[in-house]
Amino acid sequence: MDAQIKDCDEAYPLLRKTLDCALNKTTEPRLILTLGDMVDCAGKQSEYESLSAHLQPHYAKEIWMPTPGNHDQDPKRGFDYFLAHYNLPPHCEGRANGLCFSVQIGEYALIAALGSGNALSTEYKSILEAELEKVRDSKWKIVLTHASPYGKSGKRFTLINYAELFDKYKVDAVLSGHDHIYIRSSVKNGRRGEIGDGTLYCTIGPCGVSNDRSAYYKWHDYVYGDHKSEITDGEGNTDQIYAVARCEKDRFTLRAFTRTGQEVDEIVLIK
Repeated sequence: MDAQIKDCDEAYPLLRKTLDCALNKTTEPRLILTLGDMVDCAGKQSEYESLSAHLQPHYAKEIWMPTPGNHDQDPKRGFDYFLAHYNLPPHCEGRANGLCFSVQIGEYALIAALGSGNALSTEYKSILEAELEKVRDSKWKIVLTHASPYGKSGKRFTLINYAELFDKYKVDAVLSGHDHIYIRSSVKNGRRGEIGDGTLYCTIGPCGVSNDRSAYYKWHDYVYGDHKSEITDGEGNTDQIYAVARCEKDRFTLRAFTRTGQEVDEIVLIK
């Protein structure tokens, strides 16, 4: 999820419907992954209150694993407001900043990596590498980072600093937000590859009110939402995109849908 609804009050019920659709396609135990920019203005408490009000009881009942985006970063306070709203673990060096950490669930390691889309300290490359080293022997490694190295915006922090780590540690999939469009790529050592050969990069798409156009970079295998008609419902609202993952011992399946039920994509990784 990457909502960034701003002050568009009529969009919150649509976000709630999108979340309900996603949960209806899953069974417990489950984990809700958010990919940054759940608010538009990091320091605006009313946006957090609107999210909480419209997403109950899920906000309190479900387990959430968030990673921050550029709209979660305040010019003066950094990520302080984001961190104040979530109880997040420290990273493996013991620094309790909650911006880069990993969670082990069975055969799966889920790694939250700070990649907000803004300029960041290069220390986060070392922090991420330490997390990836810690989970090196996990069968499956899934990374959450807001701005994909292979999204629509070209060279950015995650491409310059993180992509080589994803290759080095054989990360299976990187899930992102930031670009309000659905983009899938399979990349290994900077080159496009077949699904399952290298790392799968998925930018899940719009979950709020806005959508982007794709720049059609050479690494894009599949783009959905480039045309307004693809992500507009019958009433003229944005038809939000969400994804549901099924994590099995030998198979990782990711399916993406629009709120109104259009299947956007299905990817299956097997090992």
